[in-house]
Amino acid sequence: MKKAFYLFALESIKCISIFSFLFFLTVSCKQGNKYVYKERAKNNGYYFESKNEALEAENDSIAYLKGFEKFFISEYVYENMKERLPLASNKPIDFKILNSDSIDIVPAYKYLYPHIEDSIKQRIVDLKHNFDF
Repeated sequence: MKKAFYLFALESIKCISIFSFLFFLTVSCKQGNKYVYKERAKNNGYYFESKNEALEAENDSIAYLKGFEKFFISEYVYENMKERLPLASNKPIDFKILNSDSIDIVPAYKYLYPHIEDSIKQRIVDLKHNFDF
């Protein structure tokens, strides 16, 4: 019983710290900075830029997490479509987030937020299960 409570408390602390970190990042800077989200895909052995979208975020960390979310959604949709339609095309390969100086920020942030990335993935997977027919 004590062990179960300890594990529950540990998970609760982890969730609170993740949300506190995101809240801190959100309110730490009020102005939105402009970024460009670029996604690269592959179809029939050819690589190409499949998305080129404007992105606004308070700072580089939030821009990275928004970009990660967009990329994971693309991957997830591709995988689900591939199951239903074997000829699904445009497999997402990777993404870039370019800041106002046209510098890709992804390499600087790629390995900093594994717990937050996991929670983003889980939230998207859970959404699919809520609307599954």
